[in-house]
Amino acid sequence: MNQDMSNRKYGIALATVLGAATLVVLTWLIAPVQTTFASVPAAEAGAFATAAISPTSQIHLPYKDALITQKGSQTVRGFAWDTGADLPFLAGDTYLTAEKVTEWAYLLRWTAVPSASFYLVEEATDPQFSNLQTVYFGAALEYPVAKSEAGTYYYRVKADASGVEPTRYSNVVSVVLPWTTASTLASTSTDLAANGILTIQVSIDGVANGAWQNVTAVTPTDWGGWEWSYAWSLPEENDVQHVIRTRASNAAGNTGPTDAITVTVDNQFYVVYLPLVSKRWPPTPYAPTLNDISNDDGDGNYTVSWSYGDHPDVPVNTYTLQEATNAAFTANLIIYSLSSNTTQVISSKNPGTYYYRVQGNNTWGPGDWSATKSVTVAPQGYRDDFESSSTGWAIRRGDDNIDESGDFRVVYRSNQLYTLLKGRFDFAVASPMVVAQPIPYTIKARVRVVDETVDGVDYWPKSGETYGIIFGGNGGSPCPADRDTAKYTGCLSHYYRLIVVWSEGSSTTFQWSLKRIDYHDPGNGGKGDGSTLIDYQTASTSSISDWNTWEIRVSDTSPNFKVYLNGARLGQANDTRYINDPYFGVFMASPDYGGVGYRWDWFEVE
Repeated sequence: MNQDMSNRKYGIALATVLGAATLVVLTWLIAPVQTTFASVPAAEAGAFATAAISPTSQIHLPYKDALITQKGSQTVRGFAWDTGADLPFLAGDTYLTAEKVTEWAYLLRWTAVPSASFYLVEEATDPQFSNLQTVYFGAALEYPVAKSEAGTYYYRVKADASGVEPTRYSNVVSVVLPWTTASTLASTSTDLAANGILTIQVSIDGVANGAWQNVTAVTPTDWGGWEWSYAWSLPEENDVQHVIRTRASNAAGNTGPTDAITVTVDNQFYVVYLPLVSKRWPPTPYAPTLNDISNDDGDGNYTVSWSYGDHPDVPVNTYTLQEATNAAFTANLIIYSLSSNTTQVISSKNPGTYYYRVQGNNTWGPGDWSATKSVTVAPQGYRDDFESSSTGWAIRRGDDNIDESGDFRVVYRSNQLYTLLKGRFDFAVASPMVVAQPIPYTIKARVRVVDETVDGVDYWPKSGETYGIIFGGNGGSPCPADRDTAKYTGCLSHYYRLIVVWSEGSSTTFQWSLKRIDYHDPGNGGKGDGSTLIDYQTASTSSISDWNTWEIRVSDTSPNFKVYLNGARLGQANDTRYINDPYFGVFMASPDYGGVGYRWDWFEVE
């Protein structure tokens, strides 16, 4: 089950114990991180613990609102710390909400966690998340969802950062589609801070039903915190909730805040039949055989596959594939919950080394892990000289039905890319939908206005015509998207847009601006709306019909964007909302009479 998979992520082996009672062991395990406490001699540890500021103890596993269904030893983890320590985890949880967009679309938003690098959003169709899938993994604080099937969908999110432990899961949000008032939120989050630990206590179901119990095995760690364990004799019961609390006090009598989680114990539906012959028991799956990764050419696109041997008495119902950026599967973990298929296509991975392992699952639980395989994705620059029509540029979004035989066209012609509009007051975005390399990167493109006849249609410069470059775009479905696509949905529903507008009266100047597009509104013809980062400014060139080279430098430090024309810097701006989204392309718009186009000599991201 999913709780087991989460426990395995943290290197915890769960043993199945058959008997009248179930024992739950709460254990705090922390990877070493050097802090000032590590230099305090053992003889001074007692004096250090008498600090006047209250200490903190916090529970991290099981996740709040977890369902405990198996018998045997269940491991619960957490942390206790002092404010002088350099915490090897993210303190505090994130809080999740859902905002209605339409009856079939909504926007998930969550609160930021200090020092978090990215967030993982999981979706399921049951509140126990037994059939969960990861729907978002990134640095943003929101994620748009559009559905076509009625039902109840559950969501939760947690924050993570490289080299540290993640937060607990957020509250669970349920959304009922079509959207009704039954869509609900649950619980809140707490951000804790403390100092000076001497005594750690645990209580089950409150002081009235279970007095505070001192934890006797308290050991300082070399990262400046404490580890402890507490054994709770868990009764056999059906669908009963329990509240686990923890708190810490120092020698001065200062008690820190109480941290609490609620879990549900439902462990009476297991029936165990003793085997009459010697067989694998319990009959959880054997370790699958993970194959060498195919298409391993370093471009970020490859296939992970595996096989399961002939074990008729130990079948596999589903598979769990784990991906991480370290061999211990503790950094940047992604979990793929799969059916009986034995392949997973991985696409558009950023540069780095990725590790994979797989396990089978059946009604008895998760099985053994396979051996680990890894793949390295090299940093990939991008350059298209448009010498071939197979490089994938196409119209991905526009304000009309996307039909490249109609008003919008992308044509490879004479080793150049032509983006053409025949309609009036139209716009379109063309893109190869290729992932840019991680920031910092630079986009460069060489472009000029079309002034010729293409396939029987005349195109020439017109006042108000517009072209531009987009970056920081998202993927999504549908793709292509048009004026009827729901708000916040579809590919390239948000991005940054550099646009250039020419007006009659001058053949050597035009206006340019930089804007952040946050959504496309079907109520306004599918046009984009957002925030202006650089308002319209005048730029000069030898002629608007000559070749012009644009350059946009994208950085994760201030200023995030710098804009250049023909080698001269025009302006700069700051914004980070979509800075890690990888897709790029070109933009075009027509004035009140069509027949405008743009020739792109080359386009590169380096």
